Amino acid sequence: MNIRNAKESKIRRSIGITKKQPNDAVKSWFPDRSIYPTQIHCSEPSLLYKLATFFSRKIVIEAPFNLSQAKREIASMFKIEGINLTEIDRFLVGTAVLLNGRSVEIVPGVQADLSLDVQNPRTIPQDHSGNTGGDYEIVHLLPDGNLSVLASVSNQRGDGLVGVASEFIDTKTDTERFFARSLVIRQDARIPRLDLKRELSFDTSRSRPVS
Repeated sequence: MNIRNAKESKIRRSIGITKKQPNDAVKSWFPDRSIYPTQIHCSEPSLLYKLATFFSRKIVIEAPFNLSQAKREIASMFKIEGINLTEIDRFLVGTAVLLNGRSVEIVPGVQADLSLDVQNPRTIPQDHSGNTGGDYEIVHLLPDGNLSVLASVSNQRGDGLVGVASEFIDTKTDTERFFARSLVIRQDARIPRLDLKRELSFDTSRSRPVS
């Protein structure tokens, strides 16, 4: 809970206490002071509920990896190794394919899984007759868009905490450039999508290296 950045006036209005009170209380709930605590020792469940209700309205999820920063670091490495900077997108896609399907245990009973996804799929405007000119009334969904790596966390500890999923990194790279057309499948209603659930391979000798 990011109490430090909350406005005291809003905390007073919503919970009826000063900003210092919940800050001191939350610190006392985690006596071991570990970076990633796995237990909470709360003696004020009503305050915990009020704080959770208040701050859950302000949750903002950001990808842990910033694409601009990642590209700067990759560019620095490529310059040292004499690799053309035009290969950065290919490197990002190859890395994403390697991460696909990987899992890691965060704490006992809590697991994070990485998977690929297509964000912001592209569309083609059409009229009802299927023409792409004139007054558009419908859109044709394409299977391609930004390649993204998602992280989903599952909790098997039976403590009632639900799993969450969020974006790990958005490569901002169009999948059409790199993913073989053999990966395009159609769901119900014939909506095309990339089949990213299967085992993928990355071969730089192909024009579209992912298949």
